[in-house]
Amino acid sequence: MEQKVGRKLTKNEHVHHVNGDSLDNNLDNLEILTNSEHQKIEYKLRNP
Repeated sequence: MEQKVGRKLTKNEHVHHVNGDSLDNNLDNLEILTNSEHQKIEYKLRNP
């Protein structure tokens, strides 16, 4: 992912698997979120 964006991720960034499959590392399935954004998404997915 760092190669895709051309920089190292910060300590506050997390790579999120858009489709929820952590084994699917296709670049189209990955997005960079802040840790806070990622926690909110994961919470909503686990607590519908």
